[in-house]
Amino acid sequence: MSSLVNAVVLLDRPTITTLAVRIADEEVVGRAEAGGTDKLRQVLPSAFLGEQDALKTAARELAKAATEHQPDSTLADKFADLTRTCVSCHSIYVGWRTGPLP
Repeated sequence: MSSLVNAVVLLDRPTITTLAVRIADEEVVGRAEAGGTDKLRQVLPSAFLGEQDALKTAARELAKAATEHQPDSTLADKFADLTRTCVSCHSIYVGWRTGPLP
C-alpha cells in the first residue's frame, strides 16, 4: 500500500495500474462453504466479507483510471475509495477481534 501511495502521489500511472491490479487479484478470505471446516471464515462478520468485495472493485477502478489516463483528480478520488475500503475492513476486523470498545 505504501508503494501505491507513492505511485499515486507521483502520478506514476504504469505503477498505479500494476499495484492496483495486484491488490484486486490478491487472494482474500473466502466465504464459508456449507459444511466447510475453516472456522475463521465461518465466523467473520458479513460486513468484513463485503468490504473485501468493495476493495477488489475499488482497486480495479483505480487501475482503470490510471490506464485510461483519466484526470489526476479522478485518480485521487479512486485512490480515496480504495483507501476507505482498507480502513473500513480493518476497523471491522479489529472490532470483531477485540470486541466493543468501552
